[in-house]
Order: sequence, then structure tokens, then C-alpha cells
Amino acid sequence: MKSSSTPHSKDRMGPRALLSALVVVAVVFVGSSATAAQTAGADTSDLADVDVVRHGGADRYATSLMIAEAFAADAGGKLDDVVLVSGEHWYDAAIAVVVAANFEAPVLMTPSDGMREDALEFLERVGTDDVEVTVVSSGTWPDTTISPQVFVDLADAGFSRSLIRGKDRYLTSVKVARWFLQPGSLSPAGASAIIANGTVFADALVAGPLSSKAQVPMLLTPQSELHAEVAAYLSDAHIKHVVLMGGTAALSQAVEDAIEDLGIVVDRMAGESRFETATMTAHYAQDKAAGTCFDGSRVGLAGAEVPFDSFSSAPLLARYCAALVLTDPAAVPQSTADYLDGVRRSIAAGPVGITVFGGNAAVSQAAIDAYLGVDDSAS
Repeated sequence: MKSSSTPHSKDRMGPRALLSALVVVAVVFVGSSATAAQTAGADTSDLADVDVVRHGGADRYATSLMIAEAFAADAGGKLDDVVLVSGEHWYDAAIAVVVAANFEAPVLMTPSDGMREDALEFLERVGTDDVEVTVVSSGTWPDTTISPQVFVDLADAGFSRSLIRGKDRYLTSVKVARWFLQPGSLSPAGASAIIANGTVFADALVAGPLSSKAQVPMLLTPQSELHAEVAAYLSDAHIKHVVLMGGTAALSQAVEDAIEDLGIVVDRMAGESRFETATMTAHYAQDKAAGTCFDGSRVGLAGAEVPFDSFSSAPLLARYCAALVLTDPAAVPQSTADYLDGVRRSIAAGPVGITVFGGNAAVSQAAIDAYLGVDDSAS
């Protein structure tokens, strides 16, 4: 087993190759698509058309696999690395994003008690000869997110595996940040980190594409105070800039004050709801990204009620330079609709690609059609 103390140094994959046509079709065109979108009850003549692609399987694991398939297809059909997390705990997926970014890998979910056959088949099919599976997990079995059986299943299938693990979600986030060694920057001040509440999934997950693209670690802390080990990491890593996810109900003013007391510049993403925090983060990503990345030509859309469908979204969206925004299952909220309208106005040539994560229960087709002004009775 390889040591997980230093980042990967394998040669990256070569020129793109295609996956089999069947795999590409199954992943890219799953669900419904809509074009020439119209927003009901409004003048939409200045809005670019929309192409909608849905990644939504029968359960969270099938959805995660679809997203990983799409990542592999976009990466050229073969992967040197895959990052594996439990499908039962959102925080490991949020923390693992920067590991996946370093490896140019997707994040794949597994049941905690063992690998699924479809996941093993995926690894066999898209993995290179020396593909390695890096597991990010919090806690020690049986109080952990991944059981020893997962490692047995991977070994029996012949896959190399390594483990990055902390005692709990907070310490795992620090462990990953220290493992990464060289955090990226979102500010002229210097190296950056993103900090989110360790019990609020939405704020952490919507920051995932930015964390991945900028290679900025995601740290978790309790709501009321800055975790001591997180504070120690910020000092040791010479972090100069922090993005706080959520308002003071998510991360208290005491947390912000403690960070500023370390001489660190703080930007806070604080909307009146999780929808507005997501769109604020999307705008922030566009402002901070170089060139045309996060220009709005592609956007991710996930349900705000449960985290599971968007567990694996961040690495794929980072490849697309796409932010993640949120919706209710039954209706696109006004702040999200306003954001989508804004990017459609800014992309003159169009179309804007919207990647939906999850099935109809997570993000209903009726909600998408209502936003697009599609008249179901006409079909």
C-alpha cells in the first residue's frame, strides 16, 4: 500500500480517447434534455438557450457512478486514480474534493460495509494498469465511515489502495489539508482555505467546485468556535485568506474573529438561505477564477434537501468550470432562477449547459420545465 503522506506524482494521462459509445450515451444523455428554454411570464428574448443533462440513478450509488463515468469520459476514458468515500456521510465527500483535484480523479461513493459490483466493474474498465484507489474516511472502525471489508474487496479485485483518515470529520479535514501540502489561492493575500460548518452539508458541498478547481482545502469546524486543530493548520500552513461558508447561524462571529486574529483575510459567503449562499458562491467563483472559468456557460443544479445526489459532483463540475447551485425538489427558487437568468444573458452565443444531479425526487422535471417555460400539456 502506498503512503498517503505526500501527494501523487504519477504521470498524468495522455491524449483523450473515447469510452465505448454505449457508456457515453448512458451517462451523458440519461434523463431528459430541453433546449430553447423560456422563463414563464417574463421577456426571455435576451436569454441564451439551455441544454439540460441529468445524472440520476436508481440510488445514490448509481448516481455517483454515473457522475464518475462522465468524469472518466471527459478525462479521455482512462483514470490513474479514483477517490473513494462512504455514501452515508457527506462530510468525507466534501473533504475529499481537494484530494481528487490533486489526482485528477472522480469521487466515487461506496456503501460503508463493502464495495458494489458495479463500482468494481467501473474501476476495472476505466482504470489504467496501475490505478490506485485513495479512501478518505473519518473515525476508527466500527465508529468509522468505511469498514475493513471495503479494503478487502479492493484487494481481492487487485486494486492498489491507500487511506487518508482522521479521528473525526474535523480532524480528517485537517489531515487532508496537511497531506495536500500546497494550497492554492483565491486572493492576492496568499494561500487560501475554505471553512464550513461540519454539520451543514449544503454550504460545504456548494463550495466543492471552487475548492477543486482552485485546489483549496475544505476545512470543517463547529458552529460556535474555530476548532483548535483547524486554527493550528491555518497558522502552520501560512494561510493568508479564508472563505467562510454561510452566515453567523452556520459559523458564528466568534469563528470569524478567531480567524482574523490570526492575521487572515476573511471573505464570507452568507445568503439569507442556502440557495442564496450557493448563488453568492457561484458569483464569487466567477470573480476569483482566472480567464473564462466559471463564466456560467455550464452550471450544476442539485436538490437542497438531501446531500447524497451531489456527493460526487464537485470534481466533474471543476472540469466543466461550473458552479453548483441549489433548488427545491418541486420548484426552482427565485434566487437560483435569477442566477440562471443572469448567466444566460451573459452567454450571448449559448447554449448554457445545466447538469442536474439526482433523479426526479431530488430535482423534479416539473421544476425544470416550469423554470424553462415548457408547457407539458402541449406534448
